[in-house]
This record gives sequence, structure tokens and C-alpha cells, in this order.
Amino acid sequence: MQHLDFPDNKSPAAKIDRVWKIRPIVDTLQQTFGTKLFLRYYPSTSYCIK
Repeated sequence: MQHLDFPDNKSPAAKIDRVWKIRPIVDTLQQTFGTKLFLRYYPSTSYCIK
């Protein structure tokens, strides 16, 4: 992490996006590995659990 340089906190994007500083990194990771969501469904109770 010592080699990462982030922009200042006074950007208007800071109020909208909580991870705006590292958004390019997050986007690259999501494109590379994808976002995975697994749900378990219990028919006896009709609940889904993440």
C-alpha cells in the first residue's frame, strides 16, 4: 500500500461514492474476478440466506 497515491478528500465524488479513491482498483478486481453471491434456500421455512 505504500506505493498507492490517492487524490485529495475535497473532491465532490467523496460525498457520493464511499470508495471513490480506490474505485479504479475495485472496478478492475470486479472485472477480473467477478462479483459472486451465493444464496441458500430453505424450503421448510421459505427463507433465503446470503
